[in-house]
Amino acid sequence: VLADPVALASDLGQPRAAAISNRLHDGARLGRAFTRLRANEHGEPSVFAHGDLHLSNLYLTREGRAGLLDWTPLRVPWAFDVAYFLGGCLDPIDRRRWEQPLLQHYLSKLENLGIEAPSFDAAWDAYRRWMLWGLYVWLFNIPAYHSEENITAMTARYGTAMVDLDTLGRIGC
Repeated sequence: VLADPVALASDLGQPRAAAISNRLHDGARLGRAFTRLRANEHGEPSVFAHGDLHLSNLYLTREGRAGLLDWTPLRVPWAFDVAYFLGGCLDPIDRRRWEQPLLQHYLSKLENLGIEAPSFDAAWDAYRRWMLWGLYVWLFNIPAYHSEENITAMTARYGTAMVDLDTLGRIGC
């Protein structure tokens, strides 16, 4: 969609786009940012990721164990699912309070498993950049999968996170 200016203009005219800052309504800038994000991902450690990690794809068994539905398995930079999950699952006020401690906890769990984790500063930078993926997914989502109300709420969460975290600035756009 980002490569198609007509489709992009149409999506930015949807009610869901009214839920994000006007600073994010520049389609050409979003397209450049997405291209740069994807071009620079090859230097980051990659993982096997869920690919669509949001609350609607989580469940609990009767025993209280968590599980994931609707896998779209991808090999992507580690921050892809982490930013997508935290940005979409936490209310912006809670995200602001908890994103750094949760990211630190994630990194410490990697270390405990014997996996070389990035430094916190490198991880924080990647997390901030990959918030763009969440906005991309929800801004261009279709109501066949989710209600327009849900799409708008998720678009607002990622748009708020991008402004809070200076995502486009971190990407260099």
